Amino acid sequence: MTQDHTASKPKRGDAAHIFLRRAARVAILVPLMSWFTSDVIKQPAAGLPSSFALFSILVFANLGGPKLARLRANVMIVLVGLVALIAGAVTGASVWVAVPATFMAIFAISYSAVLRGYFAASTNAVIVPWVLGATSGTGVTNLPAECVGWLVGGTLACVAASLLWPYYEQDRLKSKLADVLDASASMVDQRWSGSGYSDEGMAALDASIAKLQSVYDGVLSRPGSGAPRERSLMLAVDEANRLRTALWSDQQAPQEVRECDERLANVTATALRQAAAALRGEGQAPQAEVINAARAAHQKQLADWVGSQAAASQVVNVYPSVASSFDIRLASLTAELVVLDVHHAVQDDSREPAGGTQTAVTIDGKPLLDLQHRATVKQRISGQWSWSSPWFRTALRTATAIAITVLIVRVTKLDYALWVSLGAMAALKFDASGTRRSGSQIALGTFGGFIVGAAIITLVGDRPGIYWVLLPISVFLAAYTPGKTSLAVGQGAFTVFLITMIAISHPGSYSAGEMRVIDVALGVSVSLIVSALMWPHGAAAMVRRKIAEGADQAGSFLVSAFELLTRGEAAAAQNEQTRRDAARAVAQAVETLDLAISQRGPGLEDAWEWMLANNTSAHLMYTGGVVTSMSTANPLPAGCQASRDELIVASERANTDFTRAVAQMAAADDAGHASPLDEQDRIKLWAATNLELAHHTPEGVAGLATAVDRDTQALLAKAPQRQTSELGRETIALAFAAGWAIRANQLALRMAVLSDASK
Repeated sequence: MTQDHTASKPKRGDAAHIFLRRAARVAILVPLMSWFTSDVIKQPAAGLPSSFALFSILVFANLGGPKLARLRANVMIVLVGLVALIAGAVTGASVWVAVPATFMAIFAISYSAVLRGYFAASTNAVIVPWVLGATSGTGVTNLPAECVGWLVGGTLACVAASLLWPYYEQDRLKSKLADVLDASASMVDQRWSGSGYSDEGMAALDASIAKLQSVYDGVLSRPGSGAPRERSLMLAVDEANRLRTALWSDQQAPQEVRECDERLANVTATALRQAAAALRGEGQAPQAEVINAARAAHQKQLADWVGSQAAASQVVNVYPSVASSFDIRLASLTAELVVLDVHHAVQDDSREPAGGTQTAVTIDGKPLLDLQHRATVKQRISGQWSWSSPWFRTALRTATAIAITVLIVRVTKLDYALWVSLGAMAALKFDASGTRRSGSQIALGTFGGFIVGAAIITLVGDRPGIYWVLLPISVFLAAYTPGKTSLAVGQGAFTVFLITMIAISHPGSYSAGEMRVIDVALGVSVSLIVSALMWPHGAAAMVRRKIAEGADQAGSFLVSAFELLTRGEAAAAQNEQTRRDAARAVAQAVETLDLAISQRGPGLEDAWEWMLANNTSAHLMYTGGVVTSMSTANPLPAGCQASRDELIVASERANTDFTRAVAQMAAADDAGHASPLDEQDRIKLWAATNLELAHHTPEGVAGLATAVDRDTQALLAKAPQRQTSELGRETIALAFAAGWAIRANQLALRMAVLSDASK
């Protein structure tokens, strides 16, 4: 999938009026709250916390999602922010307590963003009250008034977010996911019930997936693991991408088994369409058990057919016929996972386990995939807990920068000390170059805002009434411009807002504007120093290394899974350790690339190729997980040593081809070698390779197909001494194990072709 290279530019489009909605809300509420705290309750110390509570919830976080879920999350921001405000003020009584306490608190808050979704969106909203308390320098003197201000402002923000022009951000993601599921259902229909594999249908599916990825990749606040609904939506997107690969073949089943394949395909396509409708709010999400039951019926029908062929001594074409059903089995398995996740993402009872009440995908009543331990909070947090994780490094850098600003403002006793920390927080990016770019824009915008603010003070003088008139206008611009225009314009507008708000109580004074420039300059300087000293190259420089590590580990797990399937319990201990290592490495690779994409800066022009490498690693992990489960749920028949040996050889070949391809891509990029093909030519090559592999089985696995065919015929020759149902199950297990190995080789070969031609 390609990335939009205009992503680094200001976002001009606002089809859903997101920026207009948030700006209008705070433009109404902030002046009301300022008047309430200064003139009604006579608590000037509550004015700043109340305004920042409104900004934190309505601008910094600006959460979307279902009404109740959004309200709960906003209330949680208010409560956690209140705790942060109190803790920051209490620890701030002593500078030598405030600095380490700030480091630990900011690290914990920043690292929680690894859970994505509401956690990532709320990070800055929770950091602000901590810094407000820690930098005040008054300890707990003004704490009661500040707590009242935060609570009142936060409560008003929660109400406004629910009632005043609410925005349902996840609706766009769900709509695009629904389009992918509809396109997938059409491919299933065409493939098994219509004219067969369609290049046009696959192109339409690819186009829908590209649109889905455009609102998903590099979006830090996208659905994550922090809440059950979000986790399910995230998993549904991942599985929808995998479903595309499951549909990537045009092998036609012979007439003998085509009818039972069509029945399974019909159930699968129907469930996908129902899931798409549920995502759009047009019906109830289907129960995924219908696909599981249909696949079980398909297995029985296929096994009965195998038994009948064996009884009639017609065994020559059994393996090719059974192998041709692998594609619909794979498609239905992946579709079942999609439907499970969609069901939980849209259903009402959030206490229901992820994926509904179904806890496993089964075969013959035995669990083939455990659904209870996918992308859990524990996995997400522990998987990124290492020095090499970009999330861990980002949290450390953020905590260090803000702790240093707290030290500076407490020692120097600067006025409006909060602005120093906010300046550092706004400038700090994932790498030094990004911090320099943002820092220069922030400095330019702040100085420009000071010039405008000073001009306003010069013209207005000491007439507070005019500042009150200007306040909603300045608030509107401060909330509307970030994200909608450039960072410089956004910072300038925010500076004018702060100068205007302070001028209401101190009319005619230029001191607030002057201190704003000084404070922001200090904060940006701290960010520049920290970013230059702590991992200055950020996530982008780690991309190649992390993806290569993930590819190595995923390939090793694939081989380990086939060793377990073919050699038994002797390989079990090694398989589990390899699985854990691979899951951790692939997760870090995915997050590193996504953070690099989110930087929206130069240096990652070939992101789509690295995304393809990560997707291949994830597919190999998926294959390894299924093959591992097959060792107990659907084991190979006794004997068949030639097939067992060839399965190992095929898995090792897939591992070697894939890891070599990724290593070659990384070495070329590290050496600065430009590709002989431009991006469009590389995309065309990738598409052509997809089509070629869809129509042909790689030559490198011909030995596996031959061995499985021979062992199948030998196995079926024992039909008079065996139960027909068991004989059919064993034949299917052998054929489908080969199918998983062949598909892994197809994926590896695709990467190898792309790497050889473009690197």
